[in-house]
Amino acid sequence: MRRTAKIGITVSALAVAAVAVAGPGTFAEWSSAASVKETTITTGIQTFTVNGSETPALTIPSATLAAATSDKQTITIDLKGEQQGHRGLYYALPNIAVTAQDAGLVNALQATVYSADPKTTCGATAPKTPLYAGTAAGLAGFSIKPLQIVNSSPHTSTDPKKTSDTGSARYCVTLALPAHYGEYSNTATATATGDAKTQDGKTTTVQVTAHDSWYGQAEPSAAAKNASITFNFTAISVRPGETPSGAAGGTK
Repeated sequence: MRRTAKIGITVSALAVAAVAVAGPGTFAEWSSAASVKETTITTGIQTFTVNGSETPALTIPSATLAAATSDKQTITIDLKGEQQGHRGLYYALPNIAVTAQDAGLVNALQATVYSADPKTTCGATAPKTPLYAGTAAGLAGFSIKPLQIVNSSPHTSTDPKKTSDTGSARYCVTLALPAHYGEYSNTATATATGDAKTQDGKTTTVQVTAHDSWYGQAEPSAAAKNASITFNFTAISVRPGETPSGAAGGTK
């Protein structure tokens, strides 16, 4: 998300007047005027990106969810902000949208969300205590309150490049099926009863039992794999001393 604040100013004439003293008891008055066309003054740029996109949302597609049925999937979410001028920038995650044609897979997938240093790789080191741990379907009830990503700093320079502050944050999401998910076993037993002769020639009734077992693993249906998870972020610009509503010590 990129915002540029602009102010349009129309100036029809600039006039300067002065009184000059020509001599004792004598005054000479002069004036000058000039016209300029309408102009625009740019007051600052605010940028907030999610994985490099200015659309403040990230969708985990159905292909990734389907892949999680065989291997653990790790998704990186990188947030970056830039604010020119003296204002600060916050971000929040008000909601996560979980959609599924059949809820079987999202109800079974185990998800975690944790924050990480932007300089580290998700999954490369042991994660911190998760911000969320539960089913993928349960992500619909998870949110992040406003957090600051760019500080509000006073600047004296008139160079826009020197009045721009930046910040970043990283979140890691993991998706995996629980161990032995979908595994099953079946055993068939057959019993037969019949007559048999003993060694001494007598007839007796005997019972014969046989067992056969097999094992397999059930796969989620195509409808269950037709699912996605979307993280919907927002960016909030604040003046120095302000804190967004919902953040710790919120003032606006």
